Amino acid sequence: MNSNCKYTAEDVSGALDVLESYIQSVLSETTDNQVDNTVNTQLREITKTIERLEKLKIPVPESLLTEKLNLLSLIVQPSISVELVNEVYNRLNVLLENITIILKISNKGDRAKLRRSKLPMTKHQILRECIINALREYNGSADRNSIIDHVGEQLKDKFLPGDLEWRDDWKCYVWQNRVCWELTDMRIAGVIKPKRQTGIWELDDSYMKKD
Repeated sequence: MNSNCKYTAEDVSGALDVLESYIQSVLSETTDNQVDNTVNTQLREITKTIERLEKLKIPVPESLLTEKLNLLSLIVQPSISVELVNEVYNRLNVLLENITIILKISNKGDRAKLRRSKLPMTKHQILRECIINALREYNGSADRNSIIDHVGEQLKDKFLPGDLEWRDDWKCYVWQNRVCWELTDMRIAGVIKPKRQTGIWELDDSYMKKD
């Protein structure tokens, strides 16, 4: 390692923690916003349609994805700086491109780590279905840890290698972290109701009954 490097591993990890905390807080603000009932209904229907198409392995029309994005944009609260979010997005893309170049240039040392990062993981749609099943079992609402435990029981014999990697920075397995992110995505999509009680996740009524 270059002895002239100004930043330690702790510095970089701390910066990433701040960025992750910021993104999570923006997501939380966004998902807490009370959206017009008409928009909520439209978003739920479009989300269901996309999920059905994905299950059938039918390409999702671009117009449907665009409409979903348009509806999602309506839930952004005025307190959120869209310009700042866009700046983070653009700068992260540049950083990712540079990181890719660094990894390609480096032919030693980190090859094993690069391979591990590409290990197969459970698809997000399967995680979503397991979360829905868990919430149904808990009569529509539960805390995050209970949901994670229930998903773990459903997938205990089906986990893929990438799911079972332990991450010291997260203090959990990869699959557990992905369940947390999927919960947030589901709230944005209207599958889970807007937050009414801290720490509790409530399944939207339209998903309570099995298809």
